[in-house]
Amino acid sequence: MIYQTLYQHIEQHNRAMKKISFTVILTLQFFAFFVALDSTSNKNISILLPTSEELMEWKPVGRPEHAVGDDLFQLINGGAEIYHEYGFKQAISLGFKNKNQKSFNLEIYEMLTPTAAFGVYTFKPSHNGKPISIGNDGLLEEYYVNFWKGHYVVTV
Repeated sequence: MIYQTLYQHIEQHNRAMKKISFTVILTLQFFAFFVALDSTSNKNISILLPTSEELMEWKPVGRPEHAVGDDLFQLINGGAEIYHEYGFKQAISLGFKNKNQKSFNLEIYEMLTPTAAFGVYTFKPSHNGKPISIGNDGLLEEYYVNFWKGHYVVTV
């Protein structure tokens, strides 16, 4: 029920923002909900990925890519060093596509502490984006959104 309400809210918001893909806004609403969770401790963060029911018309493309430790270097091309310097724990990445072939990618990075998440976040956005009410310091850039909350840094 909560996701249907969010879906309706996002749909209205999308009409007002032509540059923003419905995908990004929909995704952000889901992630604002799940990052409120406490740290997943030693669990695989794939439990934070939205379910098919939550995403309605959006379907995962392939399987999630999960990285722990030095596996992050394979997941992201460059930039893994800064995550490790701040206290990287694990990450997951997954693409989604709808029937109209629109797509988006989701990356969730779990850090050891909220301070580490904030530290990594400061390196991600250009800071020229539009502030949005999601997580902490959510910024809507031209082609992506970044925010952090708790132990997590999220890019859509």
